[in-house]
Amino acid sequence: MKNVRDIISGTEGESARKKEKILRAAWLVSLSAPISTAIAHYFGRTSILLADFLRRSNEFLALFLAWYIFLRIREHEQADEDEGGRVRRLEVFSSVFMAGVMIISGLIILRSAWNQFISPESPGWLTPGLLINGGGLVVNGFFWYKNYSLHRRDGSQIMANQWRFYRAKTAVDFMVLSSLLITNFDLLGQFSWLADPLGSLLVAFFIWFSAWRILRKAL
Repeated sequence: MKNVRDIISGTEGESARKKEKILRAAWLVSLSAPISTAIAHYFGRTSILLADFLRRSNEFLALFLAWYIFLRIREHEQADEDEGGRVRRLEVFSSVFMAGVMIISGLIILRSAWNQFISPESPGWLTPGLLINGGGLVVNGFFWYKNYSLHRRDGSQIMANQWRFYRAKTAVDFMVLSSLLITNFDLLGQFSWLADPLGSLLVAFFIWFSAWRILRKAL
């Protein structure tokens, strides 16, 4: 593949450049998410934080692959190459790979949630997780708005996928944050401990549903 700067400089139209910029910004911002959530899980030691770490790691990989495939498509368009078959195979391979990783991640979360049901453990320090998820809710909500605005201008399928992706991310962030708040502040009294494994199960089902949609579109 050509240098990224060469591909973008040769791209015609402000809309295409904005798409590349928002796609690149998305995976660059998401790069810190697996690291920060791993730290939050280290201190918090809860099933929901493990689920959040795996979810954000999967999302980072998905965003990076979306940006990379976009660049490959633009590269072939600029060279007037009829390589739709190769790009399509790349899309299918990346989709199947992504779905496989997500299915495995869901199984890991399921096991963690089951262990928490059978043998509940007290959470650790949840403040880092609360701060990280609160910030993630704001950032993902912003990207939801930006991608939706770009989609409304030109109706691009890539941007349509992105704004729906960030809508789902924002919803799951809200769910994880709610679970952490209930657990940390004992908002449901004697039933507060259930917020952790139940929230984890919801995240696992969300990941599996996303994997199913990816496979359905790819195959």
